[in-house]
Amino acid sequence: MPALYTTGPWYRLVTYLGDRPLNGAPLTTVVGKDDVKGWPVSAWAKFVASKKWVALANEAGDGVSLFQPYT
Repeated sequence: MPALYTTGPWYRLVTYLGDRPLNGAPLTTVVGKDDVKGWPVSAWAKFVASKKWVALANEAGDGVSLFQPYT
């Protein structure tokens, strides 16, 4: 994925990691506010964004997302 850095209240790195998209299943928080590894180091965690998008969000779920269809 390309990199996306922000300033502001968006600290949760979220994506969908399940195998049944578009069924209302919850998102996965890859890195959260209380992650003991610290930001941004913990954001380098390896994961497969199966739907080819990730987002940085606040507690309310508002934020910014990044979609890369060709990774």
